Amino acid sequence: MEKNPNISIGKSKELLESCAKTILKELDAEYDEKMKFAPLLKLVLEELGLSANDQNKENEAGKISAKILGNLGAIPQSMAELRNLFGDGHGKSSTFVSLPPRYARLAVGTSVTIVYFLWETYQDRKTNF
Repeated sequence: MEKNPNISIGKSKELLESCAKTILKELDAEYDEKMKFAPLLKLVLEELGLSANDQNKENEAGKISAKILGNLGAIPQSMAELRNLFGDGHGKSSTFVSLPPRYARLAVGTSVTIVYFLWETYQDRKTNF
């Protein structure tokens, strides 16, 4: 992250994408292999019952969960944009300037947290259904 923030940013997006595809495969959910990143993550959230609309808004826990999960659903688009502009996924011109390492730490931390959340939710659903 310190020496190559752009690589860390790119790998953060790849980690999320790999987790999403693994969960969808494990769930035998149909998806297009060429699906863009944001719709792919949205599909995983839906398959796991983690969309904001799936929450019981009759109680405070459901209302709060819906807000948090709604925000979570917006992260994939921003991660894709960050990776496209400042990650290692596309060739860069000689004038490219990488973001400071703190942005790489933000991307990595966000991705790892989401992956843990998605995977633990998947594991919970698998053992309880």
